Amino acid sequence: MSEGPELPAWAKKPPARPEGRPVWVVVLALGMLVLGGILLMTGLNQLADPEHKRAIDPEATVQESQDRRTMNDAMARAFRDHPAEVRANAVSKLAMGLVLLFAVAAVFGSDPRARRATILAGWIGVAYQLSDLLFYFVVYRKGVIAGAPALMNLAARQNTGKLPTAAAVVTAFDVTMVGMALLGVLFSVVLLTFFGGRRGRTFFGSGADMVRRQPNHGG
Repeated sequence: MSEGPELPAWAKKPPARPEGRPVWVVVLALGMLVLGGILLMTGLNQLADPEHKRAIDPEATVQESQDRRTMNDAMARAFRDHPAEVRANAVSKLAMGLVLLFAVAAVFGSDPRARRATILAGWIGVAYQLSDLLFYFVVYRKGVIAGAPALMNLAARQNTGKLPTAAAVVTAFDVTMVGMALLGVLFSVVLLTFFGGRRGRTFFGSGADMVRRQPNHGG
C-alpha cells in the first residue's frame, strides 16, 4: 500500500539515512577530537603541575641544563604568584576539551543534539581562546620575561650561535601566542559557519529527524 498524506506520522516510513557523512563533517569532527584531547591533557597536567615545570634532557650539556633550569624557575615564580589564574586557566582547558569531545561524540553517534553541541563549542571556543590569550599576557609572559636571558642562550644554540636580544625572544613568544589564539578563533568560526549554516541545517536537520522517528519504526 502506498503511503498517503492521510497516514499518521508514526505509520510513515522514516526518511532514508544519509549515505555516510560529508567530508567536511568528518574533517571538522576529527579536528575537534584532536584539539579536545590536547586541551584535556594540558588542563590535567596544569592542575597536577601548577608551577609549569618542564623536564630537562639528561643528555643535555651542563650549560643547556642550567639555562632550562633557570627558565623553569622563572616560570614557576610567575605561576606561584597567580595561583587562582593558573587554576582557572586549567579548568577552562578541561571544560573546553570536554565540550569538544562531547560534540564529536554527538556527531559520530548521530545524536540529534550534534549540531547544537558543535555550535555551542564554536562560541565557547572563541571565549576560551580570548581568555587563554589574556592568561598568557597576565601570567605566562612574566615568566618569559624573567627567563629571557636563558631563552636567549637556548635560542642561540639552535641558531648556530647567533645571540638574539631579550626583546626579540619575548616578541617571538608574543607573536606565537597571538597567532595560536587567532588560529583557534578561526577554527571556531569555521565550526560556526559550517555547522550553523546551510550545510549544517541540511545535513543535521534530516539526520536529527531520522533519529527521532527511527524508534517508532517497527518491522
